[in-house]
Amino acid sequence: MFFWVSKILEFLYSPLTWIIIALLFALFSKKPKRRRRSLITAVVMAFVFSNSFLATEAIRIWEISSPNMPEDKVYDVAIVLGGGMITYDVAAKRHHFRVNTDRLMQGLKFFEQGKTKHLLFSGGAGSLNFRNMTEACLLREFCGEMGHDTSRIWAECASDNTYQNAVYSMQFLNDSLPDGGEILLITSASHMRRARAVFKKAGFTFDIYPANPIAGPRRYDPYFLLVPSTSAIRTWEIFIKETIGYVVYKIAGYL
Repeated sequence: MFFWVSKILEFLYSPLTWIIIALLFALFSKKPKRRRRSLITAVVMAFVFSNSFLATEAIRIWEISSPNMPEDKVYDVAIVLGGGMITYDVAAKRHHFRVNTDRLMQGLKFFEQGKTKHLLFSGGAGSLNFRNMTEACLLREFCGEMGHDTSRIWAECASDNTYQNAVYSMQFLNDSLPDGGEILLITSASHMRRARAVFKKAGFTFDIYPANPIAGPRRYDPYFLLVPSTSAIRTWEIFIKETIGYVVYKIAGYL
């Protein structure tokens, strides 16, 4: 139920939804004062949420930065969390990659360099549609097509959210690594704060490796400071989703 409700209400995370609502108030309100306030609100929100500098500074506060990794440490398993990375085109009979693929690339880097003995992809369908498109299973299948040893690549294909990632991964590793071991958790830098707390609550002891950070070096050029950008709105969506998710998970006792 939690998963279904969160997906249905996901459009409310977007600042674009808020701007449209304010414009609709301005369009249909019969009171001139309220119409003017709604229009001003829409304009202010459009400026704030399309501003790349403000969006980047917000996500910079939230993202977890990459720690210094021990060069000689070998992990027993690197857990790579799903996040809309891959789908499968049945008609063309091929995999297609979308967002957050840096999680996969970083996991494969550790695997190919011998810095982790196993990879565990964790992630199911993660959407209301295409329930048969389980991300972790598709990722494992793709790795096999690329010639990787799939006996050392595992897939937990049932989880729909971060909480289930942690619970089902724990169950999987209790069977696959009953004696425990060194664990590395890989997910996006913007998602790592919530994921780290959830996995700790589930009983894991692990190192972290944040992937695909959004915030880079600070920029002060006029284009970045003043020109509206649709990517800034997307950055705000990620920030809002993660902060709300963290609070909801805290209330639910998941972290």
